[in-house]
Amino acid sequence: MLENLRDKILNVQYDLSASFRNLATGDAQLSRAKRHNFKGVSPHAGANLLHYYQQQWEVLHENDATNAKKKQKKLIL
Repeated sequence: MLENLRDKILNVQYDLSASFRNLATGDAQLSRAKRHNFKGVSPHAGANLLHYYQQQWEVLHENDATNAKKKQKKLIL
């Protein structure tokens, strides 16, 4: 049991040191790899669609709460 714990701690230590090493050495490579060209793409594309589905979700939850209240009233009667 203690060996498993020791192995886990060593793995975490190794992963942390590897992550710090990667941050120190691979930072320039990472920033170059993450650059994207989004010319001509609207950041608001799909906002209306998202808003529509958010409204539908809200209506569903309101109806669910209303139905639950109605069911509670029927169970009490």
